[in-house]
Amino acid sequence: MAYSRISTRALNFAIRSRNYNQNQQNNQNNQNSYKSHNNHSSSKQNPFFNLKTILPSGLLFATAIVIAEENDIKTKNPSINNSQIKQINYQNRIRRFSTPDKVFRLFATIQVVHHNDHGVAHDEIYMTAEDFVRSITPGDIQPDKLGLDQYNKVHDEKLSKYIEKHVKPKKPSGITSETLSGTIPESIFSQISENGLLSFSDYIFLITVLSTSARHWRILFKVFDQNGDGEVDKKEFRRVMKLAQKNTATGDRHRDTGSSTCKDILRKNSAICNYFYPNEDHKLNLNQFLEFHKKLRSEILRVQFNRERPNSEGKISKLSFAKMLLEYVENADTYVELDRVKKYLSNANSKKEGISYSQVESLYTVLSNIDDIEMSLDMHTSAGIELSKDTFKHVAHVVADEIIDDATLDVVWAVFDVDNSGGLSNKEFLKQIKGKASFGLEESKDTGFWRLISSIWTCTQKLIADRLE
Repeated sequence: MAYSRISTRALNFAIRSRNYNQNQQNNQNNQNSYKSHNNHSSSKQNPFFNLKTILPSGLLFATAIVIAEENDIKTKNPSINNSQIKQINYQNRIRRFSTPDKVFRLFATIQVVHHNDHGVAHDEIYMTAEDFVRSITPGDIQPDKLGLDQYNKVHDEKLSKYIEKHVKPKKPSGITSETLSGTIPESIFSQISENGLLSFSDYIFLITVLSTSARHWRILFKVFDQNGDGEVDKKEFRRVMKLAQKNTATGDRHRDTGSSTCKDILRKNSAICNYFYPNEDHKLNLNQFLEFHKKLRSEILRVQFNRERPNSEGKISKLSFAKMLLEYVENADTYVELDRVKKYLSNANSKKEGISYSQVESLYTVLSNIDDIEMSLDMHTSAGIELSKDTFKHVAHVVADEIIDDATLDVVWAVFDVDNSGGLSNKEFLKQIKGKASFGLEESKDTGFWRLISSIWTCTQKLIADRLE
């Protein structure tokens, strides 16, 4: 859930002001109990009593509105309290603006204490798969008593029992095994991690993979594929990952120094190394890596989908799906927007008539090709023609070979068609949806690098073809 910085600041100020005023009021009432009952009652009933004594007059009306909005939020969502609102906003700012090591230190939950032969202890911090998904999902709050540099401390001799009890996923009651197919132990996360735990180096690797589109991975593999056989060895793959990391928003913020230094993810006997290179002579094929890229995105989406608590048929409500779309929209007040969206959806809260995972996955497969979609829609946007549902269906089929159903499109239009015109403009849809397509990791950072690499590769191919002829 996202709140604007101005609203958050005003909200926090108003809450502090109200609490301060209530305390002052209680002290005054205790000291002056002889005052009339009527005066006491009226002051207690007025939620803005004496606000003008501690606020500048120009802020009085705005503060009253903010308090009213806060009460309205709590009415719609009684499980959310003031403290949680502050935590959510703080954690969303960390996700968006902080360095990768700080994000990792906030959302990791396990600190393993290792002891050497001389009895000297050293600590290592790890994430679980759930922690990783939480770190890239706005509005998903950390568990109680776990925060920045606060972890569940586990000694290495007790680690196996801890993992068995707390890390390995358990099937919730009422949910089918098919619904949870993305979080069972045979998932990608368990295959590329040690005992289901992700180190900081693993975290950087996964963030880099998610931040780089499939189109860019194709370019990188072609650039470093020296003999043109479509495969890269371990040394070439290191160079591929290093260049990919440097050209992502996460890599741009990362400073690989001190305690933030990443280990080589292809070091001997590491889980990621064994996954991609089971033996020293193995070479990684582009198609194999793209399949990994697709599965990783799919499993993250599955975890996010499951957090909306699908029913026994594996469906979530249309409103829950709308919330998933809104989580990554910049400067959107999720609950205010959901209130608006609800008016345009039939049976918005019904899971029986809701959205299945396969429907959500089809849409996100299309969104993963957002650059190609934007190119396909250039004629529409340049001519000022809004995107219709039929046009989007056609483009989705051409670009991603996916068929998007009407129920999914109804939710997308309810979320992004803010002016209720029946069509989506470039501003309403394409610019907003890019955040969700990349899990909020791929910020606009176009320096012309990818166009340059693509042009060099195309020219090289043409030069080779001309010489062969």
